[in-house]
Amino acid sequence: MNRQYPEKRSSTTRSPTKKGVWGWVLYDCGNSAFATTIMAGFFPVFFKHYWSYQSDINTSTAMLGFGNSLASLLVAFIASILVLFLLGLLLFYLAGKEEARSLTK
Repeated sequence: MNRQYPEKRSSTTRSPTKKGVWGWVLYDCGNSAFATTIMAGFFPVFFKHYWSYQSDINTSTAMLGFGNSLASLLVAFIASILVLFLLGLLLFYLAGKEEARSLTK
């Protein structure tokens, strides 16, 4: 069953203005600079002086590496679940509820 849907165009859809684009560019540059400063400059110093106070430099580095690895694995796991969920939603949208239900039975 091949359905044809009319193209939906919202009345609020506008092409970006030059002022809006420059605003976004400046926001993105400022946000990236702030995040880089915090992650590369502030966080390692904070980690060393707060969480791993008076520990060996090798132990401190290993703890930071294990923490980053665990966080990366957690993000990858959650992202894969989210992608599968969104693909399921796309299946229901494209195939229609009746056709998608027949595929799952």
